Amino acid sequence: MTLEQALTYAQGELQQHDQVALQINDSGVYTAPSLAVDLPAGTTLEFRAAEAHRPTLILSGELTPTGAASSSFELNGIVISSAAVPATPSPIALLHVPADRPDGSPNELGQLLLTDCTLVPGWALTAQGDPQFGHAAALVAEPSGLQLNASRSIVGGIRCPELATVTLTDSILDATSPSHVAYAALDGAGAGGALTLQGCTVIGKVHATLLTLVSNSIVWAALAIPDSFKAPLWSDRVQAGCIRFSYLPPGAITPRQYECFEQGPQTPQPLFFSLRYGDASYAKLLASTDNAIRRGADDGGEMGVFHFLLAPLRESDLRIRLQEYLPVGLEAGIIYQN
Repeated sequence: MTLEQALTYAQGELQQHDQVALQINDSGVYTAPSLAVDLPAGTTLEFRAAEAHRPTLILSGELTPTGAASSSFELNGIVISSAAVPATPSPIALLHVPADRPDGSPNELGQLLLTDCTLVPGWALTAQGDPQFGHAAALVAEPSGLQLNASRSIVGGIRCPELATVTLTDSILDATSPSHVAYAALDGAGAGGALTLQGCTVIGKVHATLLTLVSNSIVWAALAIPDSFKAPLWSDRVQAGCIRFSYLPPGAITPRQYECFEQGPQTPQPLFFSLRYGDASYAKLLASTDNAIRRGADDGGEMGVFHFLLAPLRESDLRIRLQEYLPVGLEAGIIYQN
């Protein structure tokens, strides 16, 4: 059975059940021209990988979820990439939530959930490991009112309308370059919907109507020359929302800030192993990063996507235990491995 047939069968099951899961039981590579999902009202379809597996979908087109009111589509544990030569016409994104359903009625999909997923930044990699389409958005969501939630995921650039709501937790939002657009409206310049970042690393510029909350995060962005953006991190509304315990690009236009660092000649900055998707320790901070950032989160952990690992706190605990139990005359040190 092909993926297209499996998705068609799963959608048929939603006529009798409110929730259906379609599971891939291996870590294979699956190719398809495109995949489409259309959900009845009030139903949920989860497209997931089996425990301890990591399948990869290589699409020459795009994955397009649609649905009636209060429907939800969940992706769990799946990598989505593009074929080397996109189909004709060229797809809009790897994951595209269109404005209309196949029958022409408005797309009323309520929620799009990503958990432990990867939408490859730049769609695909060259043989040298560089992004194939560095400026292309990986996720485009057109319906107003859509709620997008991603946790423990890697996502290329996102485009969404003003009335959408986007929440990223313990995730990487990667536009493949600090001067590329990581988050914006559908035109790539206007303000996207209200954005929440918790324990995230963002590579690229952000323009949102509202930064509801940015916490324990790193926004690594810079303006191009010339540039239509007023600032690398730009919120249209500055009287609402909160930025806390985060590292921001220079000149950021944001709501009120608390215990944040803004990039500048006299301020510490994050030191990354690599910012190229596919490299070892991608988006991870070097141990030599200034403690203002490496221990600058609200709980004493590091800012950015690896905050949830609490590595600096574990390191401190280990040093204390070593001193307690180390025999007299011996010394101990920590050797970092990636």
